[in-house]
Amino acid sequence: MSNEQWYTNKDLFEQINAIQGDFKDLRSEMKETRSMIKQYNGLREEVGLVREEVEEVKKQVRESQIYLKGGENVWNKY
Repeated sequence: MSNEQWYTNKDLFEQINAIQGDFKDLRSEMKETRSMIKQYNGLREEVGLVREEVEEVKKQVRESQIYLKGGENVWNKY
């Protein structure tokens, strides 16, 4: 077995610097991803609230239609 170095100190230094750069990029991408997930979750919450409001309006419209039909039936009898 020989005691030859696989990499020179310069090679190792450059590889470590490259890895550090990759980690910085990865942290940045993860931060952006977390931000996008927060926005998505906020949008889902808003959609849920809007759905509830739409259902409430539909209910009110149905009740109004029933009330109006009841009035029409009374007037049509006379």
